[in-house]
This record gives sequence, C-alpha cells and structure tokens, in this order.
Amino acid sequence: MKKSLLSLMLAGTLTLAMAASSDVSNNTTTQNSFVIQLENLQNASAKERIELMNQIKERIASMSQSQREEAIQQLHKQMKQDNQKHKDMEKIEKMLTQMHEEASNHQEHSHQIQEHIQQMQNSTHMEMERNEHMHQREAGDRHKEYMQKEIDTHSLFENSAN
Repeated sequence: MKKSLLSLMLAGTLTLAMAASSDVSNNTTTQNSFVIQLENLQNASAKERIELMNQIKERIASMSQSQREEAIQQLHKQMKQDNQKHKDMEKIEKMLTQMHEEASNHQEHSHQIQEHIQQMQNSTHMEMERNEHMHQREAGDRHKEYMQKEIDTHSLFENSAN
C-alpha cells in the first residue's frame, strides 16, 4: 500500500511539474473522486493499476495548483490515518494475544487449585477416618478394661464368699 501511494505521489509530482494550471469548478467533488480513485488503485490488479494511474495523472494535470496542493495534503492525511489504523490493529492484536494467554494461565491455575482442593479433601477425609478408628479402638479398650475390672471384682467377691 505504501509503495502504491509513494509511486502515486511520485507520479503526481512529476505530472504536477508538467501540468498546466486550470480551474475546476467543484473542488470538493474533484477531491472526493480523487480519493475514490486512490482507493480503487489500491484494490486493482496490475493491469488495472496502469490504467487507473493514467487516469489519476490526467486528473491531477487538470487540477488547479490549489486543488493539487489539497489533494496532496489529503493523500498525506490518508497515509497517516492508514498508518495509525495499522498501528492500532497491531496493538489490538497484541492485547488479544495477551488476554488469551492470561485466560489460559488463569484456567491452568484454576485447574491446579481444584486439584489441590481435591487432594486436601481426600487427605482430610482419610485423617477423619483414622481418628474415628482410633477413638473406636480407645473406647473399645476402655470398655474391655472396665469389663475386666468388673469380672475381676466379681471374681473377688465370689472367691471371698466361698
């Protein structure tokens, strides 16, 4: 695109040097159609570009000096806008890439957190089962001791009664 615009500017400058000054009644219409021709030039095939360049040269030659200056200013303005749009698109693409990477990292981190939570729940569940079994054994041992003391006490009373 820049090459096309630069070659257009060069051709325009050369044509301007050779063009005769003439006034065109509707300055705005001429400028608008000039911009349209430039846009068409950017999208044209190689053969069409040659024909469009010749038409643009003729149009530039038929413009007054002030119209040519305005057309060149417009061309510069359009080039700056196109360049800024390109830079903006690059920024947007970078931001989207960064957002995608952050979302991916967030998703991975979230998955790691879920795995850690699952491991903690499993560990807690196992610890609770161990504690429950330990308490049951302790209660069973205390009950055995109590029952053994009852048996021993009962045996003592029987032996002393006999």
